[in-house]
Amino acid sequence: MFGTPTKGSVGVYLYDTAPGQETLYENLVLSNSSQPSLAASIGTQDFDAYCYEADFSDKAGKAYGQNASCGRYPQVSTTSVTRTLGWHYLNIIVRPGSVAFYIDGGPALFTVSGDYSFDTIDLKVSGPSWRPNTVAYFDSFSFVP
Repeated sequence: MFGTPTKGSVGVYLYDTAPGQETLYENLVLSNSSQPSLAASIGTQDFDAYCYEADFSDKAGKAYGQNASCGRYPQVSTTSVTRTLGWHYLNIIVRPGSVAFYIDGGPALFTVSGDYSFDTIDLKVSGPSWRPNTVAYFDSFSFVP
């Protein structure tokens, strides 16, 4: 946790061990402790075996995402990036005036306009107890203000 909210580029490699399986959430998450509904997330969803997720909730709790028609249960948070076995670079960039989401260095999945900042970074593995466990690997974490 940072002493004061900040902006910057946060990235980490995630090794996806279970594409094609409904397992756990494995995510990079940015949040702001003084604004509980403000959060940015990118990674996997427990119910989506086929596509990665990226989502943003603003101060009012409104959800943003790529809203791609991918997988069995498309949501606002569903991206067009198909889950595959191996390492994937998850990146969220918080700039003055916008927040952008990237997977594997490709073009921005989506961008949200607004002046946001974060004070907490989490590498999260979670999910319902009835989902099968997976092994989660994260590597080469980076933060550049």
